[in-house]
Amino acid sequence: MTGLRELEAAYGRRWTFMDGAGGGFIALRIGRVSAEARSRGLAHVVCGADVDELTRELETQYRLEGRAVPPAPHRQDRHLRAAS
Repeated sequence: MTGLRELEAAYGRRWTFMDGAGGGFIALRIGRVSAEARSRGLAHVVCGADVDELTRELETQYRLEGRAVPPAPHRQDRHLRAAS
């Protein structure tokens, strides 16, 4: 399971994170989403009952944007440590 801090590290340039009022987590996109992008399924807000579900929603948003899904930060850190 990825933690909320790892999500913030991976997606924090484009999303702001908060706890949901009734539980779970919410990610708010930073910046505008055009009408054309919304028609392709991009959202201003995504929610998850837990961090894993929120991670899947964010990965979906990145794929819809045509971006590579960022690797989980703990994997990046391990790779960087191995390279040094």
